[in-house]
Amino acid sequence: MMSSDNNHRSEYRLVDSITVFIETSASPNGEPPPVKVTISETVDVSANGLQVKLDYELPAGSLLPLCVQCSKPTATFNLTGEVMWVRQCDVAGIFLVGFRILENDQTDLQGWKEQVSQLLSKA
Repeated sequence: MMSSDNNHRSEYRLVDSITVFIETSASPNGEPPPVKVTISETVDVSANGLQVKLDYELPAGSLLPLCVQCSKPTATFNLTGEVMWVRQCDVAGIFLVGFRILENDQTDLQGWKEQVSQLLSKA
């Protein structure tokens, strides 16, 4: 299913559930932070962003490593996402988090864009 409603997006998005591993960490007392990986599912995706549900808030502006695992067709993409917004969901304790996918040399952004394009063409 495709959508281009009025959520300030200029591109179509695919309403689909895709597994996302989000690497977060906290640094108490200035010590090296332990790595924390949260597994989530997308609410929707586009070539330049994705939306997930989490049971905790993330600070807007955070730059986080994301690993997106698609099942049809099978593919894995290592990306960097910037938290653009966080909204409380209708369900208590659940938050919607919007990520903008950033380009850098160590990510699979081009492959991700091609994957989303293929998925949108089939929707």
